[in-house]
Amino acid sequence: MKIAFLGIRGIPASYSGFETFVEQTAVRLVKKGHDVTVYNRRHHYNKAYEEYKRVKIITLPSIRNKHLDTIFHTFLSVIHSLFQKYDVVYFCGVGNSPLIFMPKIAGSKVIINVDGEDWAREKWGKFAQWYLRLTEKFACTFGDVVLADAVVIQERYKKLYGKETLYIPYGANIYSRPTDCENNNTLKRFNLTRDEYIVFVARLEPENAAHILIEAFKSVKTDKKLVVVGDAPYNNKYVKALKVSADNRVVFTGYVFGDGYKDLSQHAYVFVLPSGVDGTRPVLLDQ
Repeated sequence: MKIAFLGIRGIPASYSGFETFVEQTAVRLVKKGHDVTVYNRRHHYNKAYEEYKRVKIITLPSIRNKHLDTIFHTFLSVIHSLFQKYDVVYFCGVGNSPLIFMPKIAGSKVIINVDGEDWAREKWGKFAQWYLRLTEKFACTFGDVVLADAVVIQERYKKLYGKETLYIPYGANIYSRPTDCENNNTLKRFNLTRDEYIVFVARLEPENAAHILIEAFKSVKTDKKLVVVGDAPYNNKYVKALKVSADNRVVFTGYVFGDGYKDLSQHAYVFVLPSGVDGTRPVLLDQ
């Protein structure tokens, strides 16, 4: 089949769980013989990829704004998709659902992954929360298939909208723990020792509760470090507040992906993930 993924920042993954999910899924679909395209946002990458691990990449512009970035880029992606004769167009994020009728008119089947309760995220104002609640109805009306990644989300759509969604849980890559860590460049880079740090991995948004974790960590009597992996390009004020409130045992790494992310995960003493929003995090399964 000819398949397109829309609504994310792009691949290779360098932002969040959705991007990681699309990269992992798209690459596997190509290996199964499908023709797969992913739409990237131009401002998110220094390099304009034409292909990544045999997945075709279409790079389009966007607006670097928390509220307009996703919907504007998805709109351009949809317009481009109308002329590509995709068998399946896969939308990521319920906020994109007002656009999903367009590929249907062009003859494509439409899948929408609604993710978690996006409207409940603290980063959104009242209008954005209202809009995201409204888009749940669009997803139910126009989607050929509505995907839920958690049972609680599946139950929500059944209860509120009478919509039968398809529940597909995330999987995770399985790696054996390396025996040698003496020459690990990632640990050296952040001045870390194996089993001597706790790791937290998430976008640094209020709903991911890093502020609660850091506050709680202050009362823990330990020499172990707390390693905070992640960032938030649209919320510098929150990130700065986290760094001000943290003591000298907290290490902020910013975004780390690929081998660096794997290194930090494999050598940690324990992983912790507070959360204020329902949904499944692929990172939790990885850890």
